[in-house]
Amino acid sequence: ALCCAFSKDGLSVATGSSEGLIEIWDWLQGTLQTAFSYQIEGKMMAHKSDILCLCWSKDSELLVSGDTKGGIKVFQVSTGKCLRRFKSAHEQG
Repeated sequence: ALCCAFSKDGLSVATGSSEGLIEIWDWLQGTLQTAFSYQIEGKMMAHKSDILCLCWSKDSELLVSGDTKGGIKVFQVSTGKCLRRFKSAHEQG
């Protein structure tokens, strides 16, 4: 993991990795949350490069991530769907 962020509701922590993957953890149990439908289907919230930063929305429904190539994505956590993508928000991460 290169970065992490606690959800505003205090129930989860998201991690971003050097493989470009975002994972959601139950921080009280110390376990990976695996019940999301997109995970069961073998899909992940991801970037094509290292993830450097994460930020949750106030309602803990959305997660914003930034990568080393300057890309930003907004994900709906419950579905894993990328709702918005900024391919070149910055020249670098």
